[in-house]
Formats: sequence, C-alpha cells, structure tokens
Amino acid sequence: MVVGVVVAAGKAVPQSHVGNRMGVGWLANSCRSCAACLRGCENVCQQGYQGLIVGAHKCGGFATVLRVNNDFTYPIPEALSSAEAAPLLCAGITVYAPLKRWLHPGGRVAILGVGGLGHLAVQFAAAMGGVVTAIDIDASKASESFAFGAKEFIHAPDLLGCDAMQHGQFDVILNTASATIPTNALLRSLAADGTLVQLGIPGGDAEISVKLSDLVFGQKRVVGSIVGGRADMREMLAFAAAKGVKPRIETAPLHEVNAQMARLTKGDVRYRIVLVSPAQHAESPDATA
Repeated sequence: MVVGVVVAAGKAVPQSHVGNRMGVGWLANSCRSCAACLRGCENVCQQGYQGLIVGAHKCGGFATVLRVNNDFTYPIPEALSSAEAAPLLCAGITVYAPLKRWLHPGGRVAILGVGGLGHLAVQFAAAMGGVVTAIDIDASKASESFAFGAKEFIHAPDLLGCDAMQHGQFDVILNTASATIPTNALLRSLAADGTLVQLGIPGGDAEISVKLSDLVFGQKRVVGSIVGGRADMREMLAFAAAKGVKPRIETAPLHEVNAQMARLTKGDVRYRIVLVSPAQHAESPDATA
C-alpha cells in the first residue's frame, strides 16, 4: 500500500495535515452510511467499498500524486519507517483484525503459511499473548519463525499425513496459504469451540469442503476475513509501533517494479518488497508495498 507526505489538503481537511506522513491501505472509500460502515466495518461495506487500485484510472502508489479521501488516511507512528509501515497497511491489517477478534491471551494459535501474511501473523499473535505454532511446507523457515515469536514450528509438506497436527490442538488456525488446503484436516486440529480463519484464496472459484460432524459436534467455526475497518487500522498501527511488530522487507526503486514482480512470481522474496521513490533514496518517505 502507500505511505507518503501530504502535499495539499481540501477545504474540509485540517491544513495542519500538510507535511504529515500518512498512509493509505487497500480501502480508499466506502458509503459510510450502511449498517456495516456505521459499526466500523467499512471493509464489508454493503454498498461496496472502493479499493485503492481497483477500477480505471486508479493507480495507487504508482501515481506521481495520490488523491484520496481524508477519512481513509492514517498517521504513521514515528517508530515505523515508511518502508516498514507500507506492508502493514495491507498484510498487517489482514492478519491483525481476525486475530484481535478470535484470539484470546494464552490461546493456542497456528499460523499456516509463513509468508508475506504469515510472518506478520506470527508476530502479532505472539504480541497478543498467544501460544504460536508456525506451519509451513518449507523447513528452512523454522529459525525465522522462532525469531518472529513462534513457540513451535511444524514442517508439514502434507497436512493429511502430518502426525504433528494433533487432533484438538489449536484454539485458532489462521490459514494464510494461497494453495488448496484440506479443510477437514485443519478442522480436526481445532479444539472444541475453535475457529479456522481463511485468509488465503487459491484463485478462481475455489471451494472448501467441510465434514459436518467435525463442525457440529466440536462446535467449531470456519470464517473468512478481509483486511479491516478504519478503527482496526489505526489500532493496528499503534499496536505494531508499541510492540515492535515489523515486516521483514526488501526495498527497491519504483522503476524496477517489473523485475521485482518477476521475483515474486518465482517465490524469491522474504517477505515483502517495498518500492520506494525516488530511486536513489531507499528511505524515502514515499513507499509502496
């Protein structure tokens, strides 16, 4: 997403905002009058929210100047650099919001997929007081997962045949993987009254299959979550700054976007690339994730 300095403000916006470092997330606007918006859930606006880069002529951080509604801009805490803050405005809020909702201090939480979302989820969950297990198909991510705050790492190239995925082990599972995962195997790993949160989408019209006996008799939940509302965003940034939650990033000049996208396609990034402008200054106040 985008972090930059305010260069101009409309008449209805305090002029003191000019010169401030602000960020913009995935949501650029919403109706602000439906039931969802009025309860602070602009991310599920009943009229349909406006995405930062969705639709014609919406270039987000790839534009020279970004014009956005003031209600959807967020002050960046001093403890976060612009490059660190940019991924938090999308990946950070995506994992923070469901963890805030479903994870209780001392709860056992599994983060499935230690990637762009998952490495932040491990940090947030640990900072919230959860007992964190990181799960990934790549065994080399074990040491990093422990550094992020995980108490356990499970190497699970095959969830169906993974003995480490014990029945009734977790109170919350956050599935950040974009691959098709056997949902029933995950449900069996939930404790009674546990919650499986689906964040990753394999693409297309992907579906999940749930064994009703596992769902009903264990009183379990399968839920989805998409980014978060404005209040959650402000809270997440403050929490990240206070607890030292930061994405692991690489920076690159904006003009290298095509080369960096090729790296993403190959899976050659840990864990986020942040494009910065101007090219000669990697700590520029302008950053796009």
